Amino acid sequence: MVRTDRLRLPGYDFVDPGLLAQALTHRSAAALHNERLEFLGDALVNLFVAEALYTHWPKADEGTLTRARAELVRESSLATIARTLGLGEHLILGPGEMKSGGHRRDSILADAVEAIVGAIYFDAGFAKCRASATSTPRPSPLSPAPSNQPSTWALSTITSSEVPRITPTPLVAFKAR
Repeated sequence: MVRTDRLRLPGYDFVDPGLLAQALTHRSAAALHNERLEFLGDALVNLFVAEALYTHWPKADEGTLTRARAELVRESSLATIARTLGLGEHLILGPGEMKSGGHRRDSILADAVEAIVGAIYFDAGFAKCRASATSTPRPSPLSPAPSNQPSTWALSTITSSEVPRITPTPLVAFKAR
């Protein structure tokens, strides 16, 4: 069994480590798994992204905001965050998922990120969850980037009132200490 007490999320320490363990537990491994936390985390991630886009792109129309949000919260973006945090090695998977490489699968990694956001919400409340997920200074996903250079993090202070081209990047990261 993988030990979740070895996982350190930058900027957040769980009061109830059982919530983190549940967030990292795939349904193939236990009856108490991460799907319900993932459901809540998905809604929170979408809210945090929508709020940031709405605030920082005052001239953007609804269609532009919707497309930007979809790019920023897509499975591959969240899986990138999971890989950056090293979540794969901490996932608790059933034998079949372990054998089939579930710890590397985008869908499982993205689900774990959403479940962790949901777990932080239950552990610390809305304000701390939002702060943990959005306040790390990072390159902005809302500014143009050369098409041949991938971007990494997101939700930094954005000062432009113009709507720039979207560079798809993850929008949720955990606050750095």
